[in-house]
Amino acid sequence: MLEAWRGSLRRGLYVATALAILAVAGLAVFGGGPAVVAHALLQLPPGYLALAVLGTALEWALDALRYVVAGRAVGVTLPFRTWLEVALVNLFAAYVANVGVPVAAYVIARRGASPGDALAVTVGKNLLFFPSALLPTWLLVWRAPDHVGGAPLLGMLTVLVVLSVLQVASMVAVALWPAAAERLVRRLPLLRRWDGASRFVAGMVRFFRGRPLLLAASLVTALLNQAAIVATLAALLRGFGGDAFAPGALARTYLFSTLSQVSPTPGGAGLSEAGGALLFRGLLPDATVAAFVVLSRLFCAGLPMLTGGLLLARALRASSSSGNRP
Repeated sequence: MLEAWRGSLRRGLYVATALAILAVAGLAVFGGGPAVVAHALLQLPPGYLALAVLGTALEWALDALRYVVAGRAVGVTLPFRTWLEVALVNLFAAYVANVGVPVAAYVIARRGASPGDALAVTVGKNLLFFPSALLPTWLLVWRAPDHVGGAPLLGMLTVLVVLSVLQVASMVAVALWPAAAERLVRRLPLLRRWDGASRFVAGMVRFFRGRPLLLAASLVTALLNQAAIVATLAALLRGFGGDAFAPGALARTYLFSTLSQVSPTPGGAGLSEAGGALLFRGLLPDATVAAFVVLSRLFCAGLPMLTGGLLLARALRASSSSGNRP
C-alpha cells in the first residue's frame, strides 16, 4: 500500500527542502545578513538550548503517548518504542505530503495490527489534534490585547476551528451509526473492496464510545502535546531576550506553533518562516527574530521530519527484505 505514496513523499521532501533553503536565505536578508543572524544565534545561552532539547523530547514522548492511549481505546497494544516510531513517521509523512494518517496506519499494520484497527487508531488520534491546537490558538488570538492579525486572521482561524470540529463530528457520527457508516464506506470507490472497512468502523466505535476515560485522556494528551511545542518555542524566545508571556506574545507563540501544521506547503516551509518573522517583528531586533525563527523551525519541523524520514526508510527496507525472502 505504501508504494502509492512513495512518489508523493519524495516530491514533497524535495519541495520542502527547496522552500526551507529559500526561507533561510530570506531570513538572512531580513536579519541584516548571514553573519549578523549567525552572531544572534550564538548569543543564545546554552541552558535555553538545553531546555529546547528537553521540550522537543517531551513533545515526541507525548505524541507517542497519544498513540498509546488511542491504541488502547481501539484495542491495539504495541511497545512504547514502536508508538514513538509511528509518531515520528506520522509527523514526517504529514509534513511532507499530508499523508501521515495512511502511512502511520501502514506502519502499525506492519507491526501486527489489522489494517482496519490501525486506521482507526491513526484517525482517532489525529482527529483530536486540530481542536487541541486550534482552539487554544483561537482563544488567545481573540483575547490578545493587540489583536494579532486583526479580523482577517481571526476569521481564518474561526473557519479552521469549525472545519476541525466538523471532522470530529463526522467520526462521532460513524461511532453512533456504524451500520450506516459501513454502508457508506462500501460505496466509496477507493474503499469499496477494502477488507478492513468493518474493522475500521468498529474501531471508531470503540474509540469514541468504548471507554470514556480513554477518550478524555486522548484529548488531554493532545492539549499537553501542543503545549509542549509552545513551551519549546517559549524557552527559545526567552533565551533570545523575549517574553512569551508578555501581552499578546503567548498568542503569537501558539499561532507560530500551528503554522507548520496547517500551512499548505510541505512542512509549512516558507510560509512558517515568513509568518514567524511577521509575528515577532517588533518584539525583538530583526536579526534576533531571524535566529529565533530558524532555530524554532529546526526543533519543531526539521528534527521530526529528519528522524521520521529515517525511521520510515528503515521500515521500507525491512518490508522489502521480508518481501524478498523465499
